[in-house]
Amino acid sequence: MDNVIEKEDNLKDNTEEDLVKSLYKYSGIDMEPNCCECYECEDCVNKRNKRIKDKLQGEVYFSTPLVFNDIIDSQLKVENNAKDLTDNELSLKLREIYSDTYIKDISNVKKELKTSTDNETVKQVRKEQLEKLGIACFTTDNVNATMWGYYTNNTGVCIEYDTTNLIYDIITSFASQMSKELTELLIEKKYTIENRDKKSKPKRTVYAQTIFHDEKEIVKSLENNSILSNLEPKEQKYFVQNLHTKRLWGKKVTYHSKENLDKIKPNLFENKKSSKISGKYFAKDEFWKHEQEYRFILSLGGRKAIELRQDTIKSITIGANASKETIQKIKENVSKDIPIYKIVVENNRLTVSPYTDN
Repeated sequence: MDNVIEKEDNLKDNTEEDLVKSLYKYSGIDMEPNCCECYECEDCVNKRNKRIKDKLQGEVYFSTPLVFNDIIDSQLKVENNAKDLTDNELSLKLREIYSDTYIKDISNVKKELKTSTDNETVKQVRKEQLEKLGIACFTTDNVNATMWGYYTNNTGVCIEYDTTNLIYDIITSFASQMSKELTELLIEKKYTIENRDKKSKPKRTVYAQTIFHDEKEIVKSLENNSILSNLEPKEQKYFVQNLHTKRLWGKKVTYHSKENLDKIKPNLFENKKSSKISGKYFAKDEFWKHEQEYRFILSLGGRKAIELRQDTIKSITIGANASKETIQKIKENVSKDIPIYKIVVENNRLTVSPYTDN
């Protein structure tokens, strides 16, 4: 059992593991009418066009595991370790989880977790944890035949993202959209302090500083958060650096048999004193092994659309069987600076060639 769990642990000071220069996402392009009653009225057409535009011009979505196709993904059975936390540590964790949710008295939840054997309380807290957890899934190449078939029916696209820019956009967009309650709580937890976690996470601290260094650009990115925008520029910079260090984790998914998945029994709460972070969100059934998935988890991020800067998208690859109408729609919504490629089948293999109108 220990060997299985060890594979799902990641040192808390690790930067994003096995980070590659580009990550990819396969997606269908919805070209069909989707309103049978009104036969694609103007409003429906506009909504469909906006979805296509958002996808191709720069938006990725973090989802909660509660809505995944794989209903057991990231929902391993957890053990209640509330007794291992101090009262203050547990209070802060519950305040984070319930920062945007009305709850009459957190102290009652804390008491039940500490003293009761009632599994219902653990289930409720776990459900709220998962609702507040954002997961974005990518893969590492654009010539995976199974992915083309499963996610795009060979008629959609595979979008290539610059990984460093993607990380920057995830954090700044998360901070920009953050609620008043969560923003104030993280400021209370000293997220505006330089080198907040340098002693415990020196590598991650330095890594964050290399990505989030341009104060002028950061200030512009956070202008929609009225609380953060009133801070000094350097405090805004420290805030996003610490947000990355503490709240974003990237790692390749590992795949296991059902028997081995059952042996992974993570704690309900991360152990602050441990040098490792649980890999409970990076373990999946071996049925999904073909996806070669690389995923980001955004603690407290929940369901969230992340806006991307133009430079974050590096290329668009079109499926082998995409129609002329689909290709035209793609061209209309992609910047001329972004290369467009097309899948070509040669000798029973998928290859990528620059797209031409010929």
